Amino acid sequence: MSETHDSSLSILIAENDRIVARDIELTLQRRGFLVVGKPNSQAEALSLVKESKPNIAILSINFGGDNEGIELAKRLKEECGLPVIFLTGRSEDAVFDKARTAKPAGYVRKPFSGAELIASIEAAAYRIDPDKYLEDRIPAIRSVAGPLEESVIVSGIDGRVVLMNESAERLTGWKEDEATGNLYSKIVPTSFTGRENGVNGVNGGTVCLLTDRKGRQHSVKAITTPVRDEKTELLGTITILKNQPGPGDAIPGLGAEEKVIPGQARAIDAFEKIVTSPAYEKAIGKEEAPSKEETEQKADSPSHQLLLDQLGDPLLVLDRDLNVIQANSEALSTFTGELPVLGRPFFDLFSTDDTDHYESDFLKPLVDGKRHRFEFHDIDRGIWFEIWLYRSHEGLIALFHDVSESKITKAEEVRQHRLEGLGLLARGFAHDFNNHLTTVSGNIGLAKELQKDPDLIEMLGEAEVASSRAAGLVQQLMTFATGGRPVREPVKISDLLRQVLSEHRMGKPSIRYQFACADSDIRANVDRAQVRRVIENLLNNAEAAMPSGGTLTVRCELTKTEDIKIYGKDTPSSVDDFLLIEVSDTGVGMTPEVLSKATEPYYSSRESDNATGIGLTVCESIAKAHEGFLYLKSAPGKGTTAVFCVPQGLNDSYVKWQEVNTSKPTRKSAAELEQLDFNPEDYRILVLEDDGQIRRLMGATLRRCGYEVVETAEGNETLSEYRKAQEIKDPFDLVITDLTIEQGMGGLETMRRLREMDQEVVAIVSSGYSDAAAMSNPSAFGFRGVIPKPYSPHVLKDSVGNVIGTYCRRKA
Repeated sequence: MSETHDSSLSILIAENDRIVARDIELTLQRRGFLVVGKPNSQAEALSLVKESKPNIAILSINFGGDNEGIELAKRLKEECGLPVIFLTGRSEDAVFDKARTAKPAGYVRKPFSGAELIASIEAAAYRIDPDKYLEDRIPAIRSVAGPLEESVIVSGIDGRVVLMNESAERLTGWKEDEATGNLYSKIVPTSFTGRENGVNGVNGGTVCLLTDRKGRQHSVKAITTPVRDEKTELLGTITILKNQPGPGDAIPGLGAEEKVIPGQARAIDAFEKIVTSPAYEKAIGKEEAPSKEETEQKADSPSHQLLLDQLGDPLLVLDRDLNVIQANSEALSTFTGELPVLGRPFFDLFSTDDTDHYESDFLKPLVDGKRHRFEFHDIDRGIWFEIWLYRSHEGLIALFHDVSESKITKAEEVRQHRLEGLGLLARGFAHDFNNHLTTVSGNIGLAKELQKDPDLIEMLGEAEVASSRAAGLVQQLMTFATGGRPVREPVKISDLLRQVLSEHRMGKPSIRYQFACADSDIRANVDRAQVRRVIENLLNNAEAAMPSGGTLTVRCELTKTEDIKIYGKDTPSSVDDFLLIEVSDTGVGMTPEVLSKATEPYYSSRESDNATGIGLTVCESIAKAHEGFLYLKSAPGKGTTAVFCVPQGLNDSYVKWQEVNTSKPTRKSAAELEQLDFNPEDYRILVLEDDGQIRRLMGATLRRCGYEVVETAEGNETLSEYRKAQEIKDPFDLVITDLTIEQGMGGLETMRRLREMDQEVVAIVSSGYSDAAAMSNPSAFGFRGVIPKPYSPHVLKDSVGNVIGTYCRRKA
């Protein structure tokens, strides 16, 4: 069933393509709109508009010829006041620049859906006739207001009455049909006498003297509430007038027994409160402009200023040159700096960047007389405002509402979506890419072992380094993948930092590197590769910030929970000891705006360094994966300090975890392995790997060491080989299994079934998915070791030797 609209809008369709025009016509008719015609020429279009007076024209930019629709749109707007929605299948900037000169009510790009077209029409209609949307609410308001004893008056955005109930008729002496269309100030002339405090958050209202049509005065309390559309834009106001005791009598509080209409308890923001002022109709700009004396008198009026000061949000009144001529107390509190607010140019209150970005927005109401809403970033104060601008006789009324919290929330949501998208992208190709890198680095390693030419060995070494860097880039992307679990191990942090710093010193002679570590034996249970990535990224950023040289300082220490509270970051409540790595530079520093975006994915302030904009995002993701945080402090000309802080992880709970998850002797060091007198020829290894190139590489590497190796490509084949070995009393000592097998049983299911056959099975897990649960917590799945892809031959040999030397005792 097609959606229908209770709409009296009539629409002209000016489209060269008759099929498209007919399709538009049917779409609009199905939704309840009236199509007044489909002209074949510009002359016919002008004639139809003058004859039928449609509300909106849907006009092809090329109607009548190349871009000629733009000139027709200008004529329709200037001569007939008709808003135009442009249709176009073109996307050139020059076309849109020219189209903008016609000030269209909207654009619809071809091809378009019916929903897109209707949305554009309704948005344009709203701008044309906001009173229509208020009228839609009148029946519901009337049904509620009719029986009330209080007087209820509804006014449009222009300050003119659109509804009065019977109580309001009796109070004012005006009948509704007589009052409708007249200014509120004429029907309800009042003089301000005081303000009553609210109760339980309900607006207390304004106490004033109302002069009725016969000249009699009534003491009333006026409460004004906005009427808004679903987009929260102001449509009009509802004012409730309640008779009060005469002057000198006590004014009772607002009792719970009093009747209130829905929405009365809402906070009343700036422009709606101005409506309660006798000057409201003049602020709308519907009457003759007041004289200079009247303006000054109004601005100096205590009652008028008190009304403004009741507002919860900052409000400024600007003249046509955008100078501040009036401000409420909230605006004075918010914007007053070293100089006063009043009498100054508006943009002098803000950063110079604000002038460039927003000056055109402030001029729009002065040009078209319409209200405008936009977001405004006060860079100096770090606040995002939503600004509502209304034209007044003085110039502009500017109402500011702080939306920083919602802006930050929205920005974080966008950021998370970007992270998720990048994570999915990374995970989608990382496995295959790491498999390819394993093949490349493995064969390079084997070639180095077989090669005797020093020059070729050096070149192969360079290729190995390039392969390692490529692996690092993939790891950066994989940090974004869902989970991102670190593969933890005890790491001596000072050794890691010295190693990375020594590599960087060689390439940046103009920078002075300093290293400070109170305890050279600091260790933490972290992912070595991920922490190295953090250090690399922070050093790269610091070096880029000092193109002419400077000092780069790296500091590490262990600290307590109370000492990291200064950073204002959340940390696990159960953790007492933290590892802190600090990287400081004396570089150019960052502005507050750049600093606020520094960890956003794809954002970079560097344009010439091929910056990807994900370095600091990676650092923050790694910190969070370790249950820690990344903290940045910077200022222009004062350098930058980055703090990476994570739980140390070597406390009692970690020791207990290690005891539970190893249940075997502690892994031996490389030196201890060299002292072990075990013969690799005594050990049999079963390999599960579906990539043929990697499988052959693993077999060749391990056989060169002396191990007996059996290769399998699928889990069922692995189980069969393991079972046969048990039956002939020559079991395998070690199984190495890949997690992901594309065509067949994968590593986890294979391991589960192996354990059913043999509770003492010793296995190593390998994968290109570094965020897989089995890679970060292998013992939970029965594995004794982990080999992340990509890996070199010596990493494979060391990992196999360590696991065999630690767990395979019967032949050692």
